[in-house]
Amino acid sequence: MIQRSTKQISYEPGAIGIPLGFLEQVAPVIHLDVVQHRLTQDEFNGCWERMKSLAAINFILTKVVGIILILIFFTFFFFIYAASKRVSVELEIVIGMVVAFLLCCGLHHLNQANMKKKLTQFFQKENHEIWNGKGLSWKYAEHLVRSDTTNKYAKERFLELRVLNMEYTAPGQFGSSFQGAIPNPYMQPQVTYSPQMELRKYSQYAL
Repeated sequence: MIQRSTKQISYEPGAIGIPLGFLEQVAPVIHLDVVQHRLTQDEFNGCWERMKSLAAINFILTKVVGIILILIFFTFFFFIYAASKRVSVELEIVIGMVVAFLLCCGLHHLNQANMKKKLTQFFQKENHEIWNGKGLSWKYAEHLVRSDTTNKYAKERFLELRVLNMEYTAPGQFGSSFQGAIPNPYMQPQVTYSPQMELRKYSQYAL
């Protein structure tokens, strides 16, 4: 079981965990030494903006559904208050509110599933085209997080950037496994000289 906070970025050896809710904000400044400086802050910012634009509609829909659910809850409380005062309430209205509540809950789950699918496909594409070549991998992850107020665990979503188990050579640098001098492509091959070789060379020509 992995415990993380949804209020801050978490760091582990070779891994960075960013709460999904951060994606609504500007790109955070990350500690690049955790991922061995395999990317720059500008590269991270570019990836962040692509993720942010991809999930923007999902965040908007989440807010809209949240507002509707709040209105439904206030309406339920009003109905309860009216019933306590023996004020008649139309049954059709109550049924309509219950149906609207169930529809909002279903829409919320579909929206979250759609966001997960889009980000997962996005990471698969970018990992293959960009990040795996740098020895990195992005991942959409879900972990159990304990609430500070209720002391209960709930599933929360994170964006994870991890270092792959592979050696990485920064552009313009030589790997640590390279030994010896740099070969010169213009260097002529060495030839062992002997008098016999010189005589054979001239014997090819007729007098």
